[in-house]
Amino acid sequence: MVCCRNFSISHGGKNDVKRHSMATVHKSNEKSGGASETMASFMATQIEDPDVINAARIFANFIRDNNLSYETADHFSKLCKQMFPDSMIAQKDWSRRAVRMASDLASTKRVWRSADAVCFDVDSTLLRDEALDELAKFCGVGKEVQEWTNRAMGGGVSFRMALTERLNIVKPSRKNLADFLEQHTPDFSPRIKELIGLLQERNVAVYLVSGGMTTIIEPAAEILSIPFENIYANKLKFYFHGDYAGFDKDQPTSESGGKKVVVQRLKEKFGYKNLVMIGDGATDMEACPPADAFIGYGGNVVREKVQKGAVWFVTDFQELIWELNSTENS
Repeated sequence: MVCCRNFSISHGGKNDVKRHSMATVHKSNEKSGGASETMASFMATQIEDPDVINAARIFANFIRDNNLSYETADHFSKLCKQMFPDSMIAQKDWSRRAVRMASDLASTKRVWRSADAVCFDVDSTLLRDEALDELAKFCGVGKEVQEWTNRAMGGGVSFRMALTERLNIVKPSRKNLADFLEQHTPDFSPRIKELIGLLQERNVAVYLVSGGMTTIIEPAAEILSIPFENIYANKLKFYFHGDYAGFDKDQPTSESGGKKVVVQRLKEKFGYKNLVMIGDGATDMEACPPADAFIGYGGNVVREKVQKGAVWFVTDFQELIWELNSTENS
């Protein structure tokens, strides 16, 4: 902030910071109130090119997977400029972004290993499908509803608008819903039962936080031994004769930002210190913060916005199981 530049602390840690603070240039900048370059102009020079960001992400994962020092990114970035002089990506300095990504990933994994509560999205995360889409197919209006689902999950429209429009198309009666539940058994994502069982063995509180319908989620929760009071989702309303009458708009999950509200309430009520949100959609990602970490899931469908925005993005829950088991083994 004083010198408007980055410097390495990979060798001496705190001693590197002290050494920099004692340098003549730092003392001079400190006395003059900061370097002539403003912080705004410094930040404006930072990487924004999507291709360069992707290169940084790939190398951040390489650092993680091979347990390399962060200084490797800086050296390799310089080497790339010499090796690939005709590449626009190679000529950019993506090393700092890669280091930051690797550091953020390490932090997210630490939170995951010490989680005291985990909130799972349901549709396309806990379960393979989108329950409302399946209900729409059952009622003969699947195509129209799925278009709205894709727009909502990609963050293109507000969730409240998408939910309203989808339910207005389906208009499920009480009988429609009962018949659907009778014929539709929960289709769990691979290894989710094992993952939730492992969390429960570790006394980690498990919640289902969804923009879907509570009635449709309850059969899955029962199979997984998750208490119904740990379900935070939407509730359908019916007229006395059983026709669709709308949904409960007082439920926080019925609008954008609702999952953030649920997570905040859980932290305030139970004092969780390491709460993790896991999901496939933009509405899940926006719950962090207040969630202490977010893990993007793409095992059923990959949302581009989530894949790019999540510090840790997995396509197989086995990766999360391995991380927990590595803690037990160590």
